[in-house]
Formats: sequence, structure tokens, C-alpha cells
Amino acid sequence: MGYQLAQFYRAFILFFGCLFLFVTAAAQPVIKENSFLVKPGFRIGDSKTYLVTEETKNELGRIKSTNQFKVTISIQDTAKGYTISYKMELLKTTNRNLTLSSVVAKISNNLVLVYKMNKEGFVTRIVNLREAREKLIRSLDSLVKIESFNKHDATLNSVLRQTLSEPGGIQICLESLMIFNNAYIHNEFRKQKDFVPAERYTIFNVPTIPGTLIKEFKKLNAQENYAQVSLDFKGNRDSAAKYNAPLFQQVYTGLKGKPYKAANLPAEMRNDFEREYDINISDGWPRRIYDRSVEFYFEKITKKTTITIADN
Repeated sequence: MGYQLAQFYRAFILFFGCLFLFVTAAAQPVIKENSFLVKPGFRIGDSKTYLVTEETKNELGRIKSTNQFKVTISIQDTAKGYTISYKMELLKTTNRNLTLSSVVAKISNNLVLVYKMNKEGFVTRIVNLREAREKLIRSLDSLVKIESFNKHDATLNSVLRQTLSEPGGIQICLESLMIFNNAYIHNEFRKQKDFVPAERYTIFNVPTIPGTLIKEFKKLNAQENYAQVSLDFKGNRDSAAKYNAPLFQQVYTGLKGKPYKAANLPAEMRNDFEREYDINISDGWPRRIYDRSVEFYFEKITKKTTITIADN
């Protein structure tokens, strides 16, 4: 029973683990002696290519997945903020007992998302949301027809399809985009650890889990034109459990046909991350991002995401 619960939990993490982080906070990066304000200074026609690697595993090593993408981010317009094109190209995917991770990676191949960001760094609109969702669903339907899945994975594919049919479901394929954008919505980073109230949000700005954010301006390398900042989030464990219980039940019910006994659900859930950005001082483009997230409900799942610029 414990192993089955772990399987359900892994699927649950893949469906719902990716969220924006907003804080109580205030164009172009502003650097002072003891602080750094990270803001986009993008110009129309700018285009950057990144190598994105995602590694997910559980504590005992029974499950593991690795996905690698080439992501191209292009600035289409700079009127009243930024219109940004985000294209994902799958380079490879491998998994051990985590088929859903590879399914999500495969259907994300050649996904192009166009979204709007205001001058403060907040995403305000996904321009081609319907087309992007329809593309993902068509890709999933095609994959199901040509690949063989056991009963467990086939059920997860059905839950995935249901999730993608909902407006917010697209965020399962956009974790690297959400991490990329999260650098821009904060007030100044200072050369000390600042502890501030924070909240995790969905891609459509719906609040989910409150907690504490630890911010720091860690390093300045003026000669190489970058500054390093960090964001560490500690989610409220009671709130995380309350928020995630119905999401877990959705996946569990899809797999088992009935809900899990609510009285046996964990009363607390760990929902934390450590995030580090190397940001160009001149224009606000990140050159390297590292994210390590830890989720603990029925078991501990660790996911590491690295986003490294492939051109300058």
C-alpha cells in the first residue's frame, strides 16, 4: 500500500508542483552599493537560447527522471511591457518508474507560448493559450496511439488529458518558464538575508501556499557583467497540506476510482525550494538559473532544474 501511495504522490507532484512565487514588493536592473533590483531590460528583437535540464528523484532512488530541452526566448514587442515568445524543443527524456515525466516532456516538444509581461515582471496574459492547450492535447492523443502503456500509466495519461483541458492545466509543461520569470517580480535584493512574507501562485495569479521567502544579493561581478541573487522559500506546512489534499485526491481517484481516506492524509506537507540566479547587469537577462525544490507528502521528492544560456 505504501508503494502504491508513493506512485500516486509522484504523479501528483508532476501535476501540481510548479507554481509562481509572489511577495509583497515594489525596468531595467538597478545596482547600488549594497542592493540589486532585478528588472527586465529587454529590447525588441532580442533572442536567447537556453539549455534546460530537469532531474527528479525520490529519496531511495527507486524513481528518477531526466528531461533536457532547448528553450528559445524571443522579444516580439516592447510596447506597454513585453510580448515574449517561448519555444521548447525536447532534446532527450529518460525515466525509471516515472513514465508520466517523459510523457509531459514529449508532448511539450515544439510548444510555442506567446505571453505578455509588464514592466514590473508580472505575466499578465497568455496570448495563444487555447492554441497551446490544443497542441498539447493533440500531441498526447497521438502519443497514446503509438506507444504502449500499462494500466497505471494509461490512467495517468487520462488524468493528464483532463488537466490539460482546463485553462490552468498548461502550467504542468511550463515549469522552466515560471522559474525564469520569477526573478523579476521582487523588490531590491540586499547584501543580507531578508525574511519576507510570500505566497505561491498558479500561472493565473491564484494564491495557493503562504510561507516565508529568504532573499539575498550574494555576489557582484562587474567585470563579467553579472550579479547573483538567491530566493529560498519555506512553505507553511499546514497550509500546503490543506491546499494539496484535494489535488492529491483528484489524482488518486483517477487511478483508483475512489478517494483516499481523508483521515489518513498527512496533516503537513513540505513545499520548499532554493533558487539562484546569475543576472546580466546590463539588460536583466539571466545567464544561469539553478532551482532545487523539495516536496514531502507521503515521500520525499527532489527536483533540480538548471537553466543555462547557450549563447550571448
